[in-house]
Amino acid sequence: MVRKNNLEILFVISLLVLIPLVSAGVFQDIIFHINGSQDSEQIGFVMHGGYDFNGDGYNDFLFAGGASEDVFLMYGGSAGGFPKNVTDHFAIANVTNVTFQSSFSNSEFGSTPTNDQNGAVFIGDWNNDTYADVMISASSADVGGLTNNGQVYIFFGNSNPIGPPSAWNAANANITINGSFDDGYLGGGYNSNSVALGFSKRDFGDFNGDGIVDIIVPETAFDNNSGLINTKALHLIYGVNRLSSRSDATTIGQIANITFISPFHNTTAGQSGMRMKALFVGDINNDSLEDLAISFDDGDGGGNERGEVYIYLGNFTNIYPTVNITINAESANITINGSANSLHLVLNGYIGDWNNDTIDDMAFAEPLLDINGLTAAGRILIMLGQHGLVAKDAKVSEVANLTINGVVVQSNLGHVSRTVIGADINNDGINDLIIPNPRGTNINLGTNQTNIVFGIHGFTGVVTQDVNQSNMTINGSAIEGSVDFGVAVEVWDYDNDSINELIVGDRNYNGIGTNRGKIYGFELLDNSEPSLIVNGPANVTYGSTNVSLNVSVHDRFGTGSLSGVSSCWYSLNGTANVSFTCLSNTTFVTNDCAQHNVTVYSNDTANNVNQSSNVVFSIYTSAATCNPTTTTTTSTAGTGGGSSGSTVATVKSGEVKAIGRLSAVGTNREMSAGAIVSFELPNEETHTAKVLSVDKEKQEVEVEVSSTPQKIKIKVGETVDVDLTDDGKAEIGVTLIEINEKGNALLNFIRYGDRPVVKRGAALDEALEANDDTINSVGNALGKLADGEVKDAVKATPWWLWLLIVLVIVGAGVWYYINKMRY
Repeated sequence: MVRKNNLEILFVISLLVLIPLVSAGVFQDIIFHINGSQDSEQIGFVMHGGYDFNGDGYNDFLFAGGASEDVFLMYGGSAGGFPKNVTDHFAIANVTNVTFQSSFSNSEFGSTPTNDQNGAVFIGDWNNDTYADVMISASSADVGGLTNNGQVYIFFGNSNPIGPPSAWNAANANITINGSFDDGYLGGGYNSNSVALGFSKRDFGDFNGDGIVDIIVPETAFDNNSGLINTKALHLIYGVNRLSSRSDATTIGQIANITFISPFHNTTAGQSGMRMKALFVGDINNDSLEDLAISFDDGDGGGNERGEVYIYLGNFTNIYPTVNITINAESANITINGSANSLHLVLNGYIGDWNNDTIDDMAFAEPLLDINGLTAAGRILIMLGQHGLVAKDAKVSEVANLTINGVVVQSNLGHVSRTVIGADINNDGINDLIIPNPRGTNINLGTNQTNIVFGIHGFTGVVTQDVNQSNMTINGSAIEGSVDFGVAVEVWDYDNDSINELIVGDRNYNGIGTNRGKIYGFELLDNSEPSLIVNGPANVTYGSTNVSLNVSVHDRFGTGSLSGVSSCWYSLNGTANVSFTCLSNTTFVTNDCAQHNVTVYSNDTANNVNQSSNVVFSIYTSAATCNPTTTTTTSTAGTGGGSSGSTVATVKSGEVKAIGRLSAVGTNREMSAGAIVSFELPNEETHTAKVLSVDKEKQEVEVEVSSTPQKIKIKVGETVDVDLTDDGKAEIGVTLIEINEKGNALLNFIRYGDRPVVKRGAALDEALEANDDTINSVGNALGKLADGEVKDAVKATPWWLWLLIVLVIVGAGVWYYINKMRY
């Protein structure tokens, strides 16, 4: 028989398996906000930050207006360059350094938010002159005698760009590219057929491996012959070292190196064709070349409108080196299809390396998926990149490592018009998932969200979670006047303090007009202390000189290399603090035959301090000896472990070692799985204990005691009392002190004197048994009376029950007599 004594109670925070750490920072008050300046401008839908256009060493921010047909460039500055916690809203005129303006009216220059069209984006350093460049589309421009063929403009970054009050118009572009077909909408799209650039904020990457970024330009209708009408196309243009400006426009056919055309061709005028989205997804196969993906959300994908994504692995240099090569999109290296009919699988934005394994990962979405009875709640799916990823065809549900489900009817999580992006928002060195979720709490506008899922170092496996289980959530409902908060998100270190700010757009914010739009800037601050758990010692008396102080400590603010504990220290018996290396072992000396207390402290790099509760424990090795006791401290981070430093005898697997006669003090043995010890009791009985298994992850061992035999499981800090002779008394106790870094268990065996074993629920069982006896006695008596067996009934009734019956009768008579005398 065994009894477990819980020697230690730990307060455990339940966490998702996906999210190893709770959110440890909060967004401080809005540090800036920008208001649209005219009705229907709808700023906050097209935003892109993080690139240095003017070469001053600070990242800049690009955003577009709708009705104004302007694109605004806002320079970054040094820390403190902009006021924080501002009370007045910025007007666009007060923050804009450069304004790009259209040369045409109604050309959809920069964006058309009402059509979910993005048309302004940084493209990195496309001409390799060390400055970031800007690409803007005017997809409805009429040029060269054509209608709605569209234009795309590339503005080279430089150290002395035109500033306010001057502005640039399309004529100032360094490169101008014309569409070649009527209704081609170069660089953009129309309504649901939008293939506009910039939706992923990743329209560039080094696809051919020459060290210069390349760009992609979409086209809605690529009618290059009579057999192709309204066929979607994507043009890849290689970057050119020190490319010179051109005063005259060129056509897309003259400058494109590769044109990918949709496999879904139309042969009848007026048909819309398939919707197409594209982006550089980074290096998902770890060959040092950027890869390209194209999605057709109306593609059948082996069913009906499941959606299809084609992935082209980089290194086209030797395969397609010439200009204007046309490739059917079906020639991709990898094809990913939607999970079921009518889900419209679509690409989401560039997320980079989310699990910190140096390989880029990839985001998809099925925005029309019904989840748990919620119509069109939608979901986002993350596929981890793999070294040596090769060609294959699969459903997205078969390759997804992380699935994030929407939780609101018609929230359409992952819809391409509000695509997820990846960026390091908590400054731990790992990209996080930033999820626009404007319908996050209610389909009615006005209660919208932005959700953040922290990147996880070393994450593998397959996990599903709901979007409301994210590490952080910003609710637009808490912001006065919010209408469409979270329709777009971006990150930008606007003050150059090495910490990214979160930028959230609300394109339908009204302000003093209608749909003027608004942009909010937030800064994330680490204001939470590291997690700190003292796993041992427990608040008990130890019969051994080998007592471990085992500490688990980890910074809660992410899991990357920049997120960590700064220092650790302890105070023993109220003495001065003693520092120790958080991830290394250390020792301190206590006194035998005495009570002690210890408190452990830890802080993070932001100097947030946490301290443990005061742990009180005693050391008692013998009544006659009071020797100094060495206590070893082990601190662990995450699931890591440390060594106890114990010098007790080790019993290896398969060995049988004799302890001798057990004492009331106890004997320690370090035992591996399969190890056996034998011991004697005072009556010279010999017993054995064998370690069957050691589970380091669960911090648990299973031991078989030979006498009964009995198999018992013990957790660290727990004692199991064992009845060896089945006489209701515990002869020995077995304590698991620790499991060391070698995977061995440090066990303490102690002899008891005359300790009764209290069975679990024994008192209740005895009471129930007595009650059953009473019920049975009364039942037997009543049964015999019913059968007319009066004598047997009397015999079946116990004497004390007869006495109770007599007392009840007498009491009733007295009560009756008293009440009768009253009246």
